[in-house]
Amino acid sequence: MSVKKKLLIIMMLMSFIPLIVLSVVSVRYLSTKLEEETINQCEDLAENINLQINGYLDKSFIAIKSIAANPTVQAFDLPNVKTYLLQVQKVYTENSFSLDDTKGNQVVRGDAIPLANIWERPFYQTALNGQDEVISGVVFSKNSNRFVVNIVTPVRNPDNNSVIGIMQGSITLTKISEFVTNLSKNGTVAYVIDSEGKILAHPDQTMVKDRTDMNDADFVRQALADKKSGFVKLEDNNSGAKLVTYVYDDRTGWLICLETPYSIITAKTQSLLLIIGLVTIGALLCTGVLAFFIANSFSKPILKMQQIASKIAEGDLKQTIDIQSNDEIGLLASAFTAMVRNLKKLIGQVQENSQQLAASSEELTATTEQSATAVNQVATSIAKVVQDTEKQSTIVNATTNTVKKMSQDIHHAADNAEQVNANSMNAVNAAQDGGTFVESAIKKMVDIEQTVGSSAAAIEKLGDRSKEIGQIIDTISGIAGQTNLLALNAAIEAARAGEQGRGFAVVAEEVRKLAEQSQDAAKQIAVLIEKIQSETNLAVASMQNGTEAVQSGTGVINMVGQSFTTIIQAIRELAEQVGDTSKVIGELDKDSQNVVISMQQINELTQHTTDEMQTVSAATEEQSASMEEIASASESLSKMAQKLQEAVSKFHI
Repeated sequence: MSVKKKLLIIMMLMSFIPLIVLSVVSVRYLSTKLEEETINQCEDLAENINLQINGYLDKSFIAIKSIAANPTVQAFDLPNVKTYLLQVQKVYTENSFSLDDTKGNQVVRGDAIPLANIWERPFYQTALNGQDEVISGVVFSKNSNRFVVNIVTPVRNPDNNSVIGIMQGSITLTKISEFVTNLSKNGTVAYVIDSEGKILAHPDQTMVKDRTDMNDADFVRQALADKKSGFVKLEDNNSGAKLVTYVYDDRTGWLICLETPYSIITAKTQSLLLIIGLVTIGALLCTGVLAFFIANSFSKPILKMQQIASKIAEGDLKQTIDIQSNDEIGLLASAFTAMVRNLKKLIGQVQENSQQLAASSEELTATTEQSATAVNQVATSIAKVVQDTEKQSTIVNATTNTVKKMSQDIHHAADNAEQVNANSMNAVNAAQDGGTFVESAIKKMVDIEQTVGSSAAAIEKLGDRSKEIGQIIDTISGIAGQTNLLALNAAIEAARAGEQGRGFAVVAEEVRKLAEQSQDAAKQIAVLIEKIQSETNLAVASMQNGTEAVQSGTGVINMVGQSFTTIIQAIRELAEQVGDTSKVIGELDKDSQNVVISMQQINELTQHTTDEMQTVSAATEEQSASMEEIASASESLSKMAQKLQEAVSKFHI
């Protein structure tokens, strides 16, 4: 790719990317601003509708307050009040007025509608409590067959300012609907929602008559609950997205809303996008034309220098560059001209020096051949010396390895001797500990023998005592049997005595039962005593066997103790002999290590001599090779000098 195209592409990218980014950012920013401006306009329009509604309400309140302050009304002079209201009705044709007493009765009206009782109406109770301005909710008037809003103010006693009646005025929703209809234009729809969330005024009178419930919309419920103004974006599958701006009126509790289709905002954004796009395209075209001329101004002198450089590469050094500019390209042309001028001088010098180089290279070749012959002779002599030195080094190395192995064996023997010495000492200590343990075991066996003997004697005494207990139990059993017979005889005698012996018969029966229980218990004890005697006899026999076993074990342990004494003496003598042997082997180990060190030093000196001789031999061989290379290089240099002369001859100075 040429420099011109590269410059053109770079400049286009440098202008295209910022313009696109700027356009996108501008469209986003202006779209946001347009949306904010639309919201502000809708809020202002909603406030305007609210002001008109409140102005209309203010006008109506001024009328009924003026009526309520009239002395005729305050005096409740009903015939004159009727006349007065008829006159007022002619001025305020859209309103109707009535005077109510404190019991909720409409006492007089300015129109032909029948009188009614409004005691249960919330707005009446509020005004009766003294509030100067009360606005009712939307109600359907059966008399006028339309929806109305009642505005109420109290009639006060001029002396003590107490409430003596209520002045009531009815406002039709037609006027409010006219307000929102007049301001609903250019796709924007204005409407009013009352405090119950139902349509109060709308350009579509059907929605007003049907009192369309708007509580399904979240923003309506939220705005009426929070009593706040705001805006919201609604999505409608049929009519598209809408921007709803709403203003909450604290006086009436109504919500003044404006719906603006988002298509209006989008249309403005699209127009803006079209303008910005056209401006961007125009800027890109201008930038492209400017980039073309700039790239051409940069690339033209570079192309000219490239053509001249091609001719110079062919050998024509007579070329000159005629570029008159003070920028970097002009400096490059000047430097290029100076380079050609210096190249001419260099080529002339090369032509002269190449001839001298050819002659010198021939002389160098002859000298190099003589030096190479001498170096080869020296290399042969050194090679023989190196061979002899390597044989000597091999012999010394083998001797060193033998001495090392011998030293290692001696060192290993010393280690084994030390280990045997240590094991002997451990054996002495273990034997001594074993003797101690045997003595302790003998003492324990004696104690066990005594304890077993005592236990055997105690068990024998226990057997004797159990026999005595058996005899006693036999005696108790005999006594119980005799008592049983006596009780039986006593019972028989008591039976013979009749009623007089009945009490004694009962006692005799109880004595007989106790005697039987005692005899049964004595039999059970006798059985247990027999088991105890049997087990005691077994225990006595076992204790006798244990005593004999303990006596036998005591004899064996005594013999073991004597054997341990003999073993300890023998191990001590062996440990002394092993210690002497370990000392002798240790001294021999030290001497062998000294011999190894000496052999290693001899080996190192021999190896060093061999290395030096090899280095000398290698250096000689390298020198010989270098001489050969120099000779070859001299020949190559001579050929290169000839080629250089041929190459330089191509340039035309």
